[in-house]
Amino acid sequence: YGIRPQCDGDARDPRRSFLAVFPNPAGDHFFVKNEADLPVNLTLFDPAGTIRWAERVPADAQKTIDLNGLPAGTWFLYSERAGRIHIQAIVHP
Repeated sequence: YGIRPQCDGDARDPRRSFLAVFPNPAGDHFFVKNEADLPVNLTLFDPAGTIRWAERVPADAQKTIDLNGLPAGTWFLYSERAGRIHIQAIVHP
């Protein structure tokens, strides 16, 4: 039920994504590189589903996301570009 947005990327094949997310598992921080030719909107959700960070990242740019002092668990990075979405699980030990 409802509308299912298109997903730009394949969880089984990260080479098909427009984002590079590393390292994963993350330590105190991780990097996101927007490899697309368009800006991407990023939103980071904590394990409880609360938005902890959101930002628009320009095309061909890299961003450092600081997890220092944040609770351990599986976090989710939601990215949207030109109406397409990609969700990446980030492990924060």
